[in-house]
Amino acid sequence: MTNETSLPISRADSYAPDATQAIGELDAALAFSKSALTVFFCDPSYDLDAMTAEINQRAQGSPVISCSSAGEIGSKGYQKQSVAGFSLSKDEFHVAVESFENIREFSADQASQIVEKAKANLQSQGLTLEDNKCFALLLVDGLSAAEEPLTYKLQDALKEIPLVGGSAGDGLNFGKTHTFCDGSFKSDVAALAIIHTNRPWEVFKEQHISPTDAKLVVTESDPDNRVIIEFNGEPAAEELARVIGTSGPEALSSGVLAEHPLMLKMGGTWFIRSAHSVIEDNCLKLFCAIEEGLVLSVGKTEDLPGSLDKTLSEIKSRIGDVKLTIACDCILRRLELEATEKVEEASCVLSKYNPVGFSTYGEQYGTVHVNQTLTGIVIG
Repeated sequence: MTNETSLPISRADSYAPDATQAIGELDAALAFSKSALTVFFCDPSYDLDAMTAEINQRAQGSPVISCSSAGEIGSKGYQKQSVAGFSLSKDEFHVAVESFENIREFSADQASQIVEKAKANLQSQGLTLEDNKCFALLLVDGLSAAEEPLTYKLQDALKEIPLVGGSAGDGLNFGKTHTFCDGSFKSDVAALAIIHTNRPWEVFKEQHISPTDAKLVVTESDPDNRVIIEFNGEPAAEELARVIGTSGPEALSSGVLAEHPLMLKMGGTWFIRSAHSVIEDNCLKLFCAIEEGLVLSVGKTEDLPGSLDKTLSEIKSRIGDVKLTIACDCILRRLELEATEKVEEASCVLSKYNPVGFSTYGEQYGTVHVNQTLTGIVIG
């Protein structure tokens, strides 16, 4: 186990293969029962029933949220087969946690009720929810295909409180993900924590991809199933292959798709819309929904570790010493780092900013669900 405790924020990770031991090591550093909030991310191979029992015994009712991952981020940067977490002290943080199931059916009214309940909880603690004191962290089922409407409805209800989050993973098995809230691991569920603090903090979105002049108009799509059927009136995979200069749809491997991600500009900001694979009839399966009529740009990748360091160093220059970086980092970024043999370089960058996080199946930033992006919160 490694840990780094510097109250009011504590960080720890464990490589113990036994779930009970891993949680015990985490609790020894994070003190679940004495914290305003404990958050951790775990390899999906752990015995979740054993983990649940140990968490509940040690937390004694104090709030704990977690999710399974496609890889963890901790004291060593990018890591695997581990548990990585942090806790926030009651002295400098006040937290309201809400959870909700059946997220595919999540409504705007539910979002409003959940957010108002959480705000009332904080206000009952004598807090004023003025600007720059609160942010929201979301952990959500990564295979629900419900993140787009869920994220929009929650941020709409949160109003001035910024939302950042990540979609749970399962180690690239794409079978079933789990989120821990209300004392158990569940699927088709999300956990929302609204966190109030007087410490300096900043939410951020980091991407190492920029748009090119290549444009694609979505002329037919199936947003509910995250499928693009046609670009520019042609089969989507054929047109994308033509635009990026490959031999044809058969050349659009996962690696090629990651090197040429689709991008969408909204409100003056570029967001990434990554393709997962070519499917039947030369359609494209995406990691997020795309509506007909949108104009997408083909992106180009740049140096990931360099871009990451630039983003985080600029935040540090604004808020001072970084005590914690909560990192929701797309699994596609980790896969790119592995393919380009830059995992160690990127880990060295991350480790300078006290990271705790995970490799996700999608990221949330404000009203938007994105991919191939790192979203997070830096706390000074």
